[in-house]
Amino acid sequence: MRTQTGTQFLSKEELVLLHGARTDDADLHGIRDALGSEPDWEYLTRNALYHGVAPLLYRNLEGIDDVSLVPERVTAVLRERYYITLARNMIHYDELGTALRVFADAGIDVIVLKGGALAETVYRDIGLRPFSDVDILVREEDLQRAKEVMTKIGYVLEERITPKTQNEEVGCDLHDIVSGVRVVEIHWHIARIT
Repeated sequence: MRTQTGTQFLSKEELVLLHGARTDDADLHGIRDALGSEPDWEYLTRNALYHGVAPLLYRNLEGIDDVSLVPERVTAVLRERYYITLARNMIHYDELGTALRVFADAGIDVIVLKGGALAETVYRDIGLRPFSDVDILVREEDLQRAKEVMTKIGYVLEERITPKTQNEEVGCDLHDIVSGVRVVEIHWHIARIT
């Protein structure tokens, strides 16, 4: 069943996801109201996992004063996803710390992009924002040196993406430098210039 809220028609599950995916807890009433009529928990959980908001939903559902509104099996799935995300991101942040130290020692200025930048600054909890690799922006003139310093500490350039594909399809010069299963992507621009 869909209900009208503001300018859109949303199902109660979509309302829970919408309110539950916020990075602040300003709208716990919206979640509680949407939970008032029993949502389809399987659909809600599946979509939270699919859209990568399960950790946020877990955190926000934990903030509701009536825990009986959420089945324990749902809480368990969301909690597990939060801790999986936290563990993976701890590995990524360790990798990021190593890369930042190496670049600083080499005098290479960097900007951390995407998940590595957002998890701490916007989400304020690295378990809330899933990300699969570390993205770093360097000046174009520092790109070769950046690759060299990373290879000196054990990374290898992954050859699966050709330079032509990097520039034409991806829109930035991506160099996958792999250490075990951890990936650092070095970008030299963030938008393709035509």
